[in-house]
Parts: sequence; structure tokens; C-alpha cells
Amino acid sequence: MAGQLESTRESPGIHEDTTPWPRLVRSSLHATALLASGFLAGSGGRTQAATITPDAATSQVQFDVAASGRLFAAGPGGAEHPIEVTARFVFRETPMTGGVRREYEQASALISRGETAVRKTLADDAGEVLVTLAGASPRAWLADGFLSHEEAELLDTPFDPLLAERLRPDAAVGMAESWELPDDVVAGLAGLDAVDSGGLEAKLESVEDGRARLRFSGTVVGRVDSTTSRLTVEGTATAAATPGQEEGDWLIAGPLSRLEASIEERREPGWVSPGIDVRATVTMHRTTRDAMSSAVAATGRLAAAAVDRPRGTGSAARLWHRHTRGRYTMVVDARWRMIEDGPEGLVMRLIDPDGM
Repeated sequence: MAGQLESTRESPGIHEDTTPWPRLVRSSLHATALLASGFLAGSGGRTQAATITPDAATSQVQFDVAASGRLFAAGPGGAEHPIEVTARFVFRETPMTGGVRREYEQASALISRGETAVRKTLADDAGEVLVTLAGASPRAWLADGFLSHEEAELLDTPFDPLLAERLRPDAAVGMAESWELPDDVVAGLAGLDAVDSGGLEAKLESVEDGRARLRFSGTVVGRVDSTTSRLTVEGTATAAATPGQEEGDWLIAGPLSRLEASIEERREPGWVSPGIDVRATVTMHRTTRDAMSSAVAATGRLAAAAVDRPRGTGSAARLWHRHTRGRYTMVVDARWRMIEDGPEGLVMRLIDPDGM
């Protein structure tokens, strides 16, 4: 199938679909709402292209998202659709000055809406990406080309490992000591444009064999594309720990080797997305490259290279759009959300989070 992502036919209930799979939200439902609604598309972010160079060892990361719930339209008689998503990402990650480089071996999501299921898989020529922060929001981009809206949506996940490192405290902490996460970090982890109230708190729960276990939780009310969203989050993370200067204190070093999070989100319908009522789980495992399982590495499969991908100096602030039948291709500001792309034309809406 020519296009930005490959949809593979796996059974009578899993089929190809040329409908734009929209980015509903930067939220706990990235893997669900971003790809499953069939209403809208787009991707935010103003990260500028950056020059980054390797400065640390490569590790292997497996990142899984599972979510289920419903999409619903505004009004008492609005349409409602059950949704379910499972997504897996396996990649080698190298820390860089200013971000990380990821080489994907696997990046796919199976999206079920009612009795229809579609699998989306990252194209092979987008398998090596750079990830940098726009404020506290991770943004993936290509060094010498442009991701499509769908590719950016697929790679845009809650609790991205790059930002999840900021769950760790900035200084040494004692056993059972807690700390509040900054609002911008909370917004980035949960996929919000801004936090209006509430927040997330983390604490040191235990240290065993040089490994610290952190627990985090909280309720957050914030905004995405001018729509109010309420999230309840709880989870745990593991990282290396060494004794601090004060007795009983511990320094929590990175990177995180394991993360588990559960997220419940309720969001009202907005201008560019339906409402969502979902539960999601996120798990992340990190190992050194030397300890990487060859069996895991062998599972990585990407789709065929995309057709007509534009080349040039990449940036997370720009995304690529290709007509469903190849009539045109263009690079646009990443703030444009796709409303409709069909035989009668393309409709997009410009969303500026800074102006909301």
C-alpha cells in the first residue's frame, strides 16, 4: 500500500483503510485516540532542527501501550464507538546532546473500533529518528526528511522514555520522601497542552541491590486543543541508586530501567476531536545493548519505505502530507490538524496551543 504507514490485512476483521487516522490528543490515549477515531488528524510542536552528537552508550527499549474505552460525540444523542488499541515499540536508543537517537526495529499499533481492526506500522525509511523536547513535549523527527502526520502520531506516546527520566528527583532523597513533578513535565507525560489543577507526586518507595523503586500518582485537570481533560495516573519506575552524602539519603541515577503506569482519562468533545473515556496502561523495559535478547531483536519488522517522502533538513515543526491517491505531496506546519482528506478535497485546521 502506497502511503505514509502500512496497513496490513491479517484476517477478515483486519483490513486496509485509507481513512486518515487522526491525532485526537497528546494524551494517555496516543495509541488509541491518535489513530482510532477517524475524525481528525494533526500534530503539534515547534521544535527546531538541532545538531546532536552521541555522548553515551546505546540501550535497548521495549515500550508497550494498551488502551480501551470509547469515543463519543457531543450532545445527548451523539454517536459512540468502542475502541481498543495495543501498540509495541522496540528500538535501540542512544543519548545525544539535546535528545536521543532511536533506531526502530518494531513500531506498530493494532486499532479496533467496533468489529473493524486495522494495523498501522512505521515505514522502513522512517525507522531512524531523532527525539528532542519542545518545552517538555517529546517530538520525533527525521534528520534528512519529514515524518507524515500518521507517523508522528504513531510515535507520540504517553510517558515517552525521554521525558519519563524526569520522574527522578533532582537531588538526593530519603526513604519514603516525596517530591512534586513540575507542571510542564506533568503536561508532557500526560499529553496535555497545559495543567490547570492537580498534579503528580513521586516518592522513593524502596532501594534493593542498588536499584531504587519510585512510585508516582495523582489526578490532573488540564487542556488539550482548548478541551478540558481529567486524568488519574499511578505507576512505578525503577532506576539505579547510590548512597548520598547524608546518611539515609539516596541519589537516583538514570536512565530508568523499568516503568509501569496506568492512566484513566475523560475528555469532552472539542473542535478537533471527539470525546474520550478510556483506560490505558504503559510499560517500558530498558536493557543494555549487550544484554539485548536476540529473540526480541528478531521480532522487529517495519513496513516498506513510504512513497514520495520529501527529503531535506528535517524538523519536528514540519510534517509531510501525501494525497491518498498520490495527486500531491506537501510539507506543512505541524500545528495543522487534518479534518478531512477525500475525493472532494483536503480540510485542515490550524491549532496554536500557545494562543489558547
